[in-house]
Amino acid sequence: MKRIRLHKDLKYLIYYRFNTGLGCDFWAPNRLTHLYLKSEQERQYNYLKDGPCITFPSLIYKHDTKLLILELEHLKETSSVKSKLNQLQ
Repeated sequence: MKRIRLHKDLKYLIYYRFNTGLGCDFWAPNRLTHLYLKSEQERQYNYLKDGPCITFPSLIYKHDTKLLILELEHLKETSSVKSKLNQLQ
């Protein structure tokens, strides 16, 4: 009898207490976990099928890299000019 009562209490707790509010039921986190695992499985399958996704840098990044290379070349030229002047003295 006591076990039946405990079972009914547990059933009440699961079905009536957690099924209140807008979508705030007991199984909502479980569904979200299921969806996450499903999408993760799909992502891993695509990774094995197609290989790693290589993203190309954006145009801003390419522009910044170009400016960096030009600035480094300019610094290299100025340092070489300074070293030549030091050698002449």
